[in-house]
Amino acid sequence: PFRWIGMGIVSVGLVLVGMASLLDTTGNANVSTLQKLVGIALVISAQLCASFQMVMEEKLLVGGVKTSAKKVVGMEGVWGILFMAIILCVMSTMPGPEKGGPYESTPEGLYMIANSPALIFLVISYMCSIALYNLTGI
Repeated sequence: PFRWIGMGIVSVGLVLVGMASLLDTTGNANVSTLQKLVGIALVISAQLCASFQMVMEEKLLVGGVKTSAKKVVGMEGVWGILFMAIILCVMSTMPGPEKGGPYESTPEGLYMIANSPALIFLVISYMCSIALYNLTGI
């Protein structure tokens, strides 16, 4: 019963935040109701994907298929890299806000990282924090 109570609390919270976003009149006037609804739908979709991922990881770790925790984390990383590579390819072909430019430019992003000590530090610290999280969170 506690799991269902938790699901209910999370669902009510999502509905309240979504309604607050729709009813907010002090926010950005350039955002239409349709854009707000798309944003809410994306948040709900992200929550569904994250919950599906967690359930599948749990099934792999303690379910019928006994898999090591490190293998599960590795599989998660490989799928994340593949998924993001596909998204990056799509975003680099979509037209962006600048005339004639792509929505996302990989070479430009890599150039920015390579020429900014602050970005290099942030990328390395992010990679270390994720590695530490994966090693200790198992």
